[in-house]
Amino acid sequence: MDNAKIFSEKMALANIAAYRVYRKTKDVDLSDLLQVARIALWQGILSYDESRGDFDKYICARMKYALWDEVRNAKRYHRNGERICFVDADKTVLSAKNTNGDELLDFISILPSKEKYVISQYYLLGISTVEIAKNMKVTRQYISQLLTRAKKILKAELV
Repeated sequence: MDNAKIFSEKMALANIAAYRVYRKTKDVDLSDLLQVARIALWQGILSYDESRGDFDKYICARMKYALWDEVRNAKRYHRNGERICFVDADKTVLSAKNTNGDELLDFISILPSKEKYVISQYYLLGISTVEIAKNMKVTRQYISQLLTRAKKILKAELV
């Protein structure tokens, strides 16, 4: 079957998945969630392998993951669009809310190179820890350790 035809037939699944996530959280605009679900649907159609089992289950899981990933990324922003750059697990903001990218790069310049790379990728570019780990050819746990170490250094610098 043609990919475009499958896409149009499964569009309802994308809409349903986006509406479900939107009802649970208002951190992301519905139109953004619909777009994320549709992109995940298209990518899923292109990458689907019949050995993975039922297509609908596969695509629903893929869209759900992409939607919640978008929600997690959106929580790094204030409602007025200003980015919170460094948020600790206890919601402690580690940097000023109104800094531009240059000031943030100056702020993280005190970090060792690996920590600086991970912080910039994760907080400034919004790349997930899984993707950073893949790029650095290390485990996600190691990336988490680097983030924790970097936040401790930055927190000590602010105090």
